Amino acid sequence: MLRHVIITAAVGAALALPSSLLAQPIDSFLIGSNPAEGEYAAGQVLGQSPSILGWTGAWNDGFQGNAWQTTETGLTYSTIPAEGGAIQTLASGSPFEGRIGRTLSTPVTGDSNRTLYMSFLMQATTATNGAQITYGGLELHNANGLGDGDRQFQIVVGENIDGVSQTPNYSVSLFNSDLGGGFAGDLGVNDELTNLFVAKFDLSDVNDADAVTVWRNPENLADESLSTVDFSATGFNININATSFARFGIAGDFTYDELRLGSTYESVTSVVPDFVLGDTSGNGFVELADFDPIRDNWLESNASFGSTLSRMDGDLNLNGIVSIEDFREWKDAFLASGGSASAVQSAFASLSVPEPSAAAMLLVGLAAAARIGRRRG
Repeated sequence: MLRHVIITAAVGAALALPSSLLAQPIDSFLIGSNPAEGEYAAGQVLGQSPSILGWTGAWNDGFQGNAWQTTETGLTYSTIPAEGGAIQTLASGSPFEGRIGRTLSTPVTGDSNRTLYMSFLMQATTATNGAQITYGGLELHNANGLGDGDRQFQIVVGENIDGVSQTPNYSVSLFNSDLGGGFAGDLGVNDELTNLFVAKFDLSDVNDADAVTVWRNPENLADESLSTVDFSATGFNININATSFARFGIAGDFTYDELRLGSTYESVTSVVPDFVLGDTSGNGFVELADFDPIRDNWLESNASFGSTLSRMDGDLNLNGIVSIEDFREWKDAFLASGGSASAVQSAFASLSVPEPSAAAMLLVGLAAAARIGRRRG
């Protein structure tokens, strides 16, 4: 099993790491002047494209996307502190309703065979005003777009019960199912407080074998087995290409923060997410493709690169330069996860290595790995 390096909560509380330095998809909606460090400009979210691992391109307009604005006051929940920003749409806004979405760098497809976790913080205040119930929450869409019919999964308030009436409660739904259907469930009363939602997608390349588990405000943020499951479903195929936030209705203020994707439960519930050694893409696995940014940015420094290098740029040890040390971390993790020594040798041959001693040591390590592989065979 691959080792994980975890930045402790004490360090995380003292140092709010820029999104681009985290080797896991996480959007804290930080406000600032440097989009290369994952920061948003104050004001309208639509059209902004901060550099955040896991997403690509700008926030797109699903419908009146200009309703969404940044706010400097982030949401806080238990061990997940406010990092200094959030996005929201207010009843007093103009426009006050709409949908805004952003495309995933790596879509979740029907042939996936892995586990994906997602979490986010949400607060919906005064979402019910007399007979008026506002719909709003997080949605996951397929590749077709950001329309209602493209939704694959949503956690919202104001969901349809029977195609006519709505519930003021939080609920979860797959494939636009009403609450009366099999792929939907009630998640309880909207308490108008900050809520943490966690979803676990068990993905399979077998037809109709995907499954989902949902927790609302889980009791234990370190161990999913110690938290009460609020919803689960199985027997479907899910495809996810984009995340979106929506709000439709005149009542209420909706705020969202700390959108995370990860390969473990703890990675989406802890103060600072963990990361896998050698993983430059942040998908929780060490693959040959993780070598690409090391090769592409070989011997780049912060100064020559023009901004702070991150793990997704190939600087795995975050020392400000992409060097032989980063290659070693990737190589060791790649081999430990079952990668071939010949693939590592080919990768190494594509680099210009100025240190003869380093090259010699690396080749000795590869030779040892090859001998071990032959003995095991």
